Amino acid sequence: MPYITDGTTVGVQRPGHENFFTRLTSRNSKSSVDQYGVPTSCGPWNSFGWLDRGHDYSQGECPRHLIRTLETAALQPVFITRGFYTCRFCSPAPELGPTPYRMTDGRTIQLGFACVKIIDGQDRIWLAPTLVLHYIAEHGYLPPTDLLGRLQES
Repeated sequence: MPYITDGTTVGVQRPGHENFFTRLTSRNSKSSVDQYGVPTSCGPWNSFGWLDRGHDYSQGECPRHLIRTLETAALQPVFITRGFYTCRFCSPAPELGPTPYRMTDGRTIQLGFACVKIIDGQDRIWLAPTLVLHYIAEHGYLPPTDLLGRLQES
């Protein structure tokens, strides 16, 4: 999973940022992807929660309403993959698989194989890996609440 700075606009092809996927898809179809591999037909979206070792991230207590909004979005994930990502901050788990997460209502869901999509009060679309819930709970990640504004579930 690539590191992407919070608030970066994805899903928009920028001149000079063509990559292998763009070259591959441009020969075979009319779609293309941006430098992060996000289809340009899906954007523009604002990113958050794409964390990786070696990069600082904001920390603090995440508002409960934001956690509940993210949990709701995680129940209807987008960009589901056939594989999964695990947290690069944690030690490897004894068993290989998605990351379990206990929701505020007590249910357990699996993280690391898809993205969450949320729409803020200004109709901007925000995209994060489902692991964002783990990052908040276990590593104190604080999403860019100043950018997200008032949220509504998508």
